[in-house]
Amino acid sequence: MRVPRSGPRGVVFDLLVAVVSLGLSTALIALFDLVATSSSLGDIYLLAVVITAVVSGRVYAVGVSVVSVLLFDYLFLPPEYTLHLGNGDWLTLIVFLIVAFVITSLVASRERILTARDTERRRIERNLHDGAQQQLVALGMRLAAVDASLPGTLGKQKAEVSSIAQGLDSVFEELREISQGLHPAILSEAGLAPALRALARRSVVPVELDVHVDGRLPERIEITAYYTVAEALANAAKHAQASLVRVQMHPAGGVLRIVVADDGIGGADPRGSGLTGLSDRLATLNGRLRLQSPPREGTTLVVELPVR
Repeated sequence: MRVPRSGPRGVVFDLLVAVVSLGLSTALIALFDLVATSSSLGDIYLLAVVITAVVSGRVYAVGVSVVSVLLFDYLFLPPEYTLHLGNGDWLTLIVFLIVAFVITSLVASRERILTARDTERRRIERNLHDGAQQQLVALGMRLAAVDASLPGTLGKQKAEVSSIAQGLDSVFEELREISQGLHPAILSEAGLAPALRALARRSVVPVELDVHVDGRLPERIEITAYYTVAEALANAAKHAQASLVRVQMHPAGGVLRIVVADDGIGGADPRGSGLTGLSDRLATLNGRLRLQSPPREGTTLVVELPVR
């Protein structure tokens, strides 16, 4: 499985990452070469290979591996060795290629894990909707029929049946909320904006929405954007002591920008499990997350998500 290319600019962006990585590594080698000449300085190019493998994918990482060996030969070895790949160079190239393949495979594995997790959430949501929820609806209808058939003289029994029916309704609503939390049907059926409006209505903290998303976005983008807002609202309700949350979402220049700001107490911990999981999800789509949460000044979460 090929690791998806990064950013909204596609090939141009990936080439830029490769060139900048090679340039930085060359500059570092030149700097150290002034202090002490050593053939091991070429290993610094491994940094360029790793950066390119993570950001741009396997094809570009392999290219950087080959170019870095040639650059080191041409720039830093004596003239008689220029563009002459010796045994050490071949060993270095093999190591670089192995690193490129391992790093891109790890990135791809993380992508597959998150995709599988989303698929499993959808499966559970469908099972809950088609199984337990439908059975609860049917039981509720039967209870309503029993309640209607009881004579008025059986007041105690009617009250007991009504109490059971209310409890059943409560269980149904809780199960429905759990199902929506796994993967809201409205997100799949109607898109991001309606799903966010439904999420705002359920929020404990009042929410102001400023969402301008025309049409549908790629499924993974919509899911990630939805869970970004859901996580931010959950944190505001649990920890921020906020009285208002403002959510802004605008696509521009191939990037979906999401800003969630509350007026709470601030001091949010970026290492919390929720934000860490969100960062991992964003990383698979080459998204960026910034958290601003000074004490007593509220919390602002800014996410930029490339839309491919």
